[in-house]
This record gives sequence, C-alpha cells and structure tokens, in this order.
Amino acid sequence: MPSRRPLPVSPRSRRLCVASVAIGLLCTLALTACGHPRDLNMAAAHTPPSSASPSSSSAAAPTPSSQESTTSVVSPALNIVTTQAGQLRSSTQPAASAAAVDFVDAEYGWAIGDCSTVQGGTGCSILATRDGGATWTPQYTGLSPYSDPIVLQFVDRSDGFVVDTRASCTRACTTDLLATNDGGKTWQVRLQIPATATPPFTALDFVTATTGWAVQPTGLAETQDGGRHWSPIFSTTACTFQTVRFRTPDDGWASGGGPKGPCLYQTVDGGHTWQQAFASAVTPSPIAGAFSAYAQKVGMAHVLQDPSKLGQGCGVSQVEFTSAADAWLVVECNPFDPGALAVLRTTDGGRDWSYVWGTFGCLMGCAGDGGSLSPLFFLDGATAWRAVPFGVARTTDGGQTWTAGQGLCAFAQCVPQLSFVDAENGWAATEQGIFVTRDGGLSWQRQVPAGGPGPLRAVDFVSPATGYAVPELDPNSILITHNAGRAWAPAGRVSGLSSQNGGPSEGVHGLYFLPTGRGWVWGVRTVLTTADGGQTWQQLPPLPASGVIGPLPTQVQQLDFVNAEDGWLLGVFGDLWRTEDGGKTWTRLPQPSAGSIHEIEFSDNAHGYAGVFAKGAGFALVSTVNGGATWTPVAVWPWPPQKGQFNTTSFSSTSPADGWLFAYDGLLRTQDGGRTWTEFTQPGLVGLFPQTIQFVSRNDGWILSNDGHLFDTTDGGHTWTEVDIGAGGQ
Repeated sequence: MPSRRPLPVSPRSRRLCVASVAIGLLCTLALTACGHPRDLNMAAAHTPPSSASPSSSSAAAPTPSSQESTTSVVSPALNIVTTQAGQLRSSTQPAASAAAVDFVDAEYGWAIGDCSTVQGGTGCSILATRDGGATWTPQYTGLSPYSDPIVLQFVDRSDGFVVDTRASCTRACTTDLLATNDGGKTWQVRLQIPATATPPFTALDFVTATTGWAVQPTGLAETQDGGRHWSPIFSTTACTFQTVRFRTPDDGWASGGGPKGPCLYQTVDGGHTWQQAFASAVTPSPIAGAFSAYAQKVGMAHVLQDPSKLGQGCGVSQVEFTSAADAWLVVECNPFDPGALAVLRTTDGGRDWSYVWGTFGCLMGCAGDGGSLSPLFFLDGATAWRAVPFGVARTTDGGQTWTAGQGLCAFAQCVPQLSFVDAENGWAATEQGIFVTRDGGLSWQRQVPAGGPGPLRAVDFVSPATGYAVPELDPNSILITHNAGRAWAPAGRVSGLSSQNGGPSEGVHGLYFLPTGRGWVWGVRTVLTTADGGQTWQQLPPLPASGVIGPLPTQVQQLDFVNAEDGWLLGVFGDLWRTEDGGKTWTRLPQPSAGSIHEIEFSDNAHGYAGVFAKGAGFALVSTVNGGATWTPVAVWPWPPQKGQFNTTSFSSTSPADGWLFAYDGLLRTQDGGRTWTEFTQPGLVGLFPQTIQFVSRNDGWILSNDGHLFDTTDGGHTWTEVDIGAGGQ
C-alpha cells in the first residue's frame, strides 16, 4: 500500500527572500514580487505512478475512465479545456483584537479585549487578571462594538478609568468616562459627554483615584472628584496641547504644538501654575540643538538654512518623565512627511535635550538609523521600547543600541500597546490578542487568543479530519486538529531550532507528519523529529553541506518522507538530498536537466514529482521513477505567461491522474494526469496569493494563504469555505 503523502509546507516566502542572495534570484524568477509564495506542491498520491524507463520522455497518466494506470504521452503545454463556476464563502466570524493593556504590578492587570471590528460583532470587553495574565476574567462588556478606547489607566489595584469614544454610531456619538474603585468588579459611567465637532478628550492622566487632568480642545482641565466634574485650568495661544502627564500629584508636564513648533510646559504645584519650558525648535530653545541634529540625520538639512522653519508644524505627541531628571520626548512633524518623528532625551530635568533617534516619513521598517513607526513605552532613563516590523525592539542604554524581539506580530505594520512593570516583565495588546514577555520583549507568548490560533505559518493534514499546524504568533508551538481545522489544541512545543544570524530562533519554518504520529519540523538549519505526535522532539544530526554555500549547512526549504526511514530534503538553493535511515545520513541527488527544483513530492521510495524553475521557459513539472536519480518532463508553463494563461503557484494531487493547480488567477483541476485541465473560476480566491494547496482525497482539500488564512473544500474544489482560525490574517 502506498504511504500517505501530505502536503509539505515550505518556509514563508518572506523568510526565503531574505535568507541569501541566491534566494533573491529565485524570487526574481517567480511570478509575483518577493513576498508572495510561489509553491508548486503535490499532495497524497494514493496510487503510485506507472513504472517507466528513466530515459523515457513520456509520463504516466491514467485515463479518466480507467481504474488502472496506463502509460501515455503528456504534452508539455498547459491545456485548459473547460470553465466551470465555483464560489468561496468567507468566515462569518468577526475578527477580534485587544486594544489596550495596563498593569500596576507583576500580578494585577487589565485589558480591553475581545474587540470586534466587523459590524454586528459583540464589541469590546474589559478583562482583568490577578495572576500576571495566566487567567483573564471579563468584567465589563458594555463597550460599543465600534468603540475606540483612548484610555485604560489604573492608579492602583482598586482604582481605574476607561475613556470610550465611539468612533461610529447610528446616533450622536458620545464619549463615556468609566471608573471603578473595586478593581473592576463594578464599573460606573462617571461622565458622558455629548457628541461635538472635536474630541472632548485627546489625552487624560490620573495620579490618584480622585485627581486627574485632561487635554481638551480649549486647553487643560482638572478633576478632583474622580472625573465627575472638570474645570479648565490653563490655556495659551502659544500651544495647542496634545498630551498631559504627571509624575507625582505636583509634578506634571503638558505638551503639544504651536505656531513656532513644539511646545512644553511644566507645573510643580499640581497644575495651579504652569511655566513654559520651550515653545520653539530654534534658538534659544533648549531643544534647538537636538532638533537640528534630527533634521540633519533624516535628510532635512536644508531647513537649517532657515532656522525659523525648523519646527514649523511639529508638535510634542508624548512626554514621559521617568524620574525628576530623566525624560523622553517624542516630536512629530507631519509637514515634513506623515510619519516623521524625533525622539529626544534629557537627563537634567529638561534643561538640555539630546537627539536619540528619528524617522523621516518612512513609517515602518526604515533602513536608516533608528527607523521605526513610533516609540511605545518608556520605563526609565535607559530602558525603552519602540515599534519595528513584526514587533518591538528594546534599548537598555538610552537608545544607543537596540535588540529586536520576535513572536509578537503577524504583519509588519503592527503597533502594539505595551505595559511593562520592570525591564523584563511586560504585556502587549495586539490585533491577535494579549501577549506576555518575561525577557524584556525578546520573545512573547500569547495569553488570550483573539478567537483561535490566528494566522498559520504552516499546515499539514494527514486525513480529512486530522492535521497539524504551526501558528505564526507562536512558531515554536505545534497544534493538532481533529475536525478539519475548526478547533486546534496543543500537540507539543519545539526547542533547539538554530537562528540564521545568531539571534533568537525564528521558530518552525515547516512541518511534515505521517498518520502514525511520526513527524519532522525544520528551521533555518535544523531538523527535529518526533515519534509521538509532537509531544517530544529529537534533533537530527547536522545537515549536509550544500555545494552552493560552501561549508555552511544547507538551509531547508522542504522535507518529504514516505515512511519513517525514506525521505528527501530540498534546500533553498534547489539542492536535493535523500535519506534511507530517517535523516541520520544524506546523499545528494543530481539536478534535473529541466531546471532548478522548487518543490518535491514522493508517493513511495521510487515515484515522485518535482516543480522546477525551467531554464528559459518558466515552470515545469517533472516526474521520477527511481527516487530522484533521474527526472522526466510532464508539463511546462511558459514564462512570462501569456494573457489568459495560469501562473503556477501551488499544486496538489491524490493520484497520478487527479491533481489541482492553484494559480494567481484561480484553480485548475486535471483528471488525466495533466493532459487537460478544467478551470474553476473562484470569486474570492482570485488574487489570494496561496502559500500551499493540499488534497488528501478526491474531495477534501485545503488552501493556506500567504497571510495565514485557511480555506477548505469537501467537493473537490468546486466550492471553498474559509475556516475560522481566529483573528490575525491581514
């Protein structure tokens, strides 16, 4: 009996494309930009291909009516003969997220979570924990489904506040100030402000259960009764305030922007009187030198020729005094370019400021020094966190050096809301749920999923019901499902995967399982195996050296096993290796003459298929009857594709006759070994950018998209339904 052959999942394309220059060359050959997958995968071949001579130019292909495999010649051209309509049904489950988080110590914390972003959802809830986030309990579920909380602040274990401005509503939008004095067991609406043309609160800060300050359109306001009543306390034409922060009940700062640029004011008597710290970015302002350094650094040196223009349109969006002497200042300058900002720092109470880092409109992932979207959290004069692609980075030396963490965000533009109680322990609210770190943000673990595991990095089904997956947000975790992906449970965790550049492990890149529970996972240069369904793992010996990259071990793109001993390893440079002892030793196989191998699939230890980048032709499908020693062409897809032709991205088959081709333009199916193909026009699937497609029977199949969404079919690909795996696919 042929062994079951599930879909091998390649590493995410964005990882492949940064791995090396050689991978960049592969990406250049692909249809879409480097960042979209170009997999050519084939799933379970329950019937092995017919034997053929290695030198034969024909490929095995049974006719649709035959029950036995017969040998026939397959044209190398892609022949689409019919068109049949299909459909895709998207998940009706609303996306969920966590909008804010705040901890007063290592045990007591609150969050605004379970937030729906789809009309008709359940809205947001206030969640609480008393054990550092190990368990979270809903306390208040009355927030609007369209709420936009701008404040979640607790001053101690009992007293807290939430400002809920409704971003969309059918009637006049109000702003509610909620408060609790029993740790959130009960909440009261302390103040409800009717809709106005401008936001009633743009910032708010409480230092005790009764005393707080707010920024309003007309200036600063104060409350002495826990937010029930507010009184204006200060305004000036020199500054439109954006933020207010109090370090103690007496010592506070208010900041914003004015006609001459950023402005900062201080009070030392609880807000009764305010003194101007500076109201300009030019001489003789204390920030003139720091701001000039910023302009020079980000390529705005020409404004220095006219100092009066240096600070125009700039305002202080954040000020954090972590002690009486140490403070951080964030200045945003939209007239330069949206997203431009400068972070300044003082160590003498605000008398002098120095430039720390900044950006010039590059928003996220800037290659220049200090590039990021925005700062997020300041702990003390040396320790801070800022946003970087897919998460946050930490500095412990006042911004001189930064270390990026991993495992927090599934997409580059994620800007989490952070709460740290010390340099190591912190929490993050993201669109995928609530996360905790115990190492200062180097790694994160999700505490409250936003409705399921979220986007998947890799998936592998062994039957129509049972499959394994790696979640993008916890890539060292192995999940298992017994209901076709509707619900997932932990199967085990993986440790020991090496990193690419000596940093934190990137986690599992791909996985492959047999129905017996024997499985393999791989990272950059490490392969581990399990015999108990993922509960325990053992590392295989060091991988063989690829001749392309000299002494370095080969980087794994794909593993494929037909039993516990016989398997193949495909490197990211197209190098193919075979093992007959479960991965203890490997033998390199020759490349097919058609081109560089991109994907492999074997149904037994002799018969298999490979997708290749055909030399000067595009993509090709080749077959082998001797375990990969030689290859025979099956079909070729020209490059670049002509109008109306399909662009190969992913392939799956359940026998030598039956196969499915997922292309950017839709889905094709063959029932005669590739001689002819039927097109299924799939509304919703067109332009989906699939990562992998997998069928385990003639009817049951899955598509994993490049952004981690999972779709399934039970009718051979005619209709597809999105599987609800939780929020996070962006």
